[in-house]
Amino acid sequence: MLVFFLVVAGLEVGLRAAGFGGEGGMISDQDGRLGLRILPNQEIDRHEGIRINAFGYRGPDWLTPEEDSERFRVAVIGNSVLFGSRTAYGDTITGMLEREVRSDFAARGIEREAEVMCFAVPSYAFEQLVRTYEEDARRFEPDVVVFSFQPFDVRPMVEGREPSPNPLRPFVLRSAIYNFLRTRVNATGFVLEPTTREVVIRAVGDPFGPDAVPLWERVEERLNEALAAVEAEGGRLALLFNPYLQASVSGTHHRFTDKLARWLADHPSAIAIDANDEVQAAMAPLMEELEHKGIAPSVFMDPAEWNALDLEHGEESVFYPADNFHLTRRGHGIVGRKAFAVLKAEGLF
Repeated sequence: MLVFFLVVAGLEVGLRAAGFGGEGGMISDQDGRLGLRILPNQEIDRHEGIRINAFGYRGPDWLTPEEDSERFRVAVIGNSVLFGSRTAYGDTITGMLEREVRSDFAARGIEREAEVMCFAVPSYAFEQLVRTYEEDARRFEPDVVVFSFQPFDVRPMVEGREPSPNPLRPFVLRSAIYNFLRTRVNATGFVLEPTTREVVIRAVGDPFGPDAVPLWERVEERLNEALAAVEAEGGRLALLFNPYLQASVSGTHHRFTDKLARWLADHPSAIAIDANDEVQAAMAPLMEELEHKGIAPSVFMDPAEWNALDLEHGEESVFYPADNFHLTRRGHGIVGRKAFAVLKAEGLF
């Protein structure tokens, strides 16, 4: 037994020295309700540096209503687009929205503290956003709840199982050995059932096709439940339609908003936030430059080709090369400011 522990300890030290320590990547665990959950209290050394708070979400720690009942709270719930792993927290949609609200309060002499909370977990589907409100965000009694999503998020969620109550589990998950298995061997990954996998593939491939109709119907059902729950707590619900490159460039973004136009019309208390016009305007100089030089927009999908280009407006892109979905720092700022403008126009601030 002693030899076994010495071997494990030696392997742990060696893998940490090789860069597989838990601080290098975000650590999560399965969850019977949410599918997976980020472990709390992490400092992740990559990109802009990411802090996971005591509640398991990106950003600073939050005060509960029991600790501060007067605080104005906005809960923004989403996935990797909202999480913004390549953007400093203060420049993400969440950080920008919080800064705008606090500045507005200060300018109007409102002494009430404002807090915008980022309930974002990469890879989450829409179902998980609603469950995140039910399981975690609701306890903070937010004045505003925002679901941030894209059309592909109507896909079925990946279900997880409730982890065993073994007291050693948190230490194992944070170990270099586990990190090595997770990132190199994939011995700890989630596995989709074949039927669910096919539905996911079809939904991501064409979220507006006939196969996705039942998925959108389920989204509307869950929106009905979420709206009722939020308003029962005295809050307001908003939907943030995240822009993505393909739709913004092709002018087909309306297919996304059209999918929930009827639901929004039937539920006038719900708020729609759509920054696509602002994103298109921001991208216009770059797209005009590409057209003038005879370069197809598909260049976005080839990082090597993109980096070889000498573009006057290349740094102005709202999206990352080879990444249709995730926003740059500029994109986060545009969407965050739009969210503030829409919510303020609704009289929420």
